Amino acid sequence: MSEMKTTILQARNLIKAFGGVQAIDLQDVSLQFEQGKVTAVLGGNGAGKTTLFNILNGVLLPDCGEVTFSQIDITHTPIWKRCRLGISRLWQEVRLFPELNCVENIQVAIRGQKSENAWWALTHRQLVNKEEQISRSQAIAILESIGLKDVMTHLASEISYGQQKLLAIARVMCNQDIKVALLDEPMAGLDKHMISKVTDLICTMRDKGIAVVVIEHDLHSIREIVDHAIFLEQGRCFATGTMEDILKSSEIKRRYIGLQ
Repeated sequence: MSEMKTTILQARNLIKAFGGVQAIDLQDVSLQFEQGKVTAVLGGNGAGKTTLFNILNGVLLPDCGEVTFSQIDITHTPIWKRCRLGISRLWQEVRLFPELNCVENIQVAIRGQKSENAWWALTHRQLVNKEEQISRSQAIAILESIGLKDVMTHLASEISYGQQKLLAIARVMCNQDIKVALLDEPMAGLDKHMISKVTDLICTMRDKGIAVVVIEHDLHSIREIVDHAIFLEQGRCFATGTMEDILKSSEIKRRYIGLQ
């Protein structure tokens, strides 16, 4: 008997305009993202992909429509609360602390540390040191799992762009409560070796039951791991289906220059 997949994140009837220009027009459309599956959000530049992500993780409020998480309306829930619910995001541009080393970049992303409370940290110095040792061990283990242990003491600004992407994805995975991972172009600018590593990380998240949602232009790199695809054009849902459905569509090929 096949394992049942559960819809964890859903967006319905979303509309978002900027200065009268419709960036997202998904009236009468329901987008569902399931646990343990990889969903690709596809489309050309200006199709509305990043705007959709901004609505899903709370950067933007939709003009109409709703976003639900585990059937709870989170349309007006702020970003930090969505993060605590388990929605994590990788931004299109690499967002790291350049003057911290790789271990420290992971440590600050680990949630639930009591030392985040300044007063507690001042009054429990010995416990802070112990907690820091624990988080450091966790960070080193994470870096080792993604192949970055050799550069763990390097500043984030000193490692390669591909290594920075891996580090940024590892920070997304540090959310112990993660249930949804929104990855905005995780493979952009990477060579084949690094693309393979990113693909492995995405599969790891999927196998843990995380709903992975990916914006990516390198369709052939993700075609083997994507379960469902959504193709946007000018903010509208033009097509949905498997990656094979999308790749075989002559109409999408005509509309999406570069898709061969």
